[in-house]
Amino acid sequence: MTDYGTFRIDTRENEEVVNMFLALQMELENRNLPSFKLEREQLITGDVIAGNICFERKEGGDFISSICDKRLKEQAEKMSLNFDHKYFIIVGDMWEGSGNINPRAVMGAQASLAVKHNATFLQCQTKDQFAYLVYNIVKRHAEGQTFDPTTKVIHNYNIDPAQRFANMLACTGIGPQRAAVLAVACDADMATLYNMTIGEIADLPNFGKKSAEKVANAIRGLDSDE
Repeated sequence: MTDYGTFRIDTRENEEVVNMFLALQMELENRNLPSFKLEREQLITGDVIAGNICFERKEGGDFISSICDKRLKEQAEKMSLNFDHKYFIIVGDMWEGSGNINPRAVMGAQASLAVKHNATFLQCQTKDQFAYLVYNIVKRHAEGQTFDPTTKVIHNYNIDPAQRFANMLACTGIGPQRAAVLAVACDADMATLYNMTIGEIADLPNFGKKSAEKVANAIRGLDSDE
């Protein structure tokens, strides 16, 4: 019998990581300690899901590049829309191969995501440490009664079509608030959104020309009337 429910690992995750979780699972069961089930699944976001907790694993060298190409921001927004607790775990040296990026820019990006999305950034050195860290975080949440092992994702996952449409738009980088405004404006209909001009979008609450152009570029094909 397991105590911490099912740890779901993304099907695209490194097999070595999966093996580390399997080894940890066996060790816990041999020692009669609280353990977990393990399943592979193509996840909505993140690399590991345990109940209402989402973990994104970043190899050291990939962490910096994900800041530069905005992937980290998009991942944080998607995690925030679907999970109560969000963790980014950096495995290895995040400065390896980072080039000339200013360390303050990296710290600033982490601070911004930590405050805006209540995300936590942690670091370890190896994949087996990553598995053990995930397990211990779930354990601490269980002790603090903020974790329900029977809950796969929080209520925002099973949402109405308009909210799902807004969630999709948020991943373009415009953020959840603007995405919600846009979903209402186009009645959650992609064809209607496709036919809206940049000027019409820019006139919506919380929008401007720059954010309107970002939406236009994301769906490819909006014509500006400005």
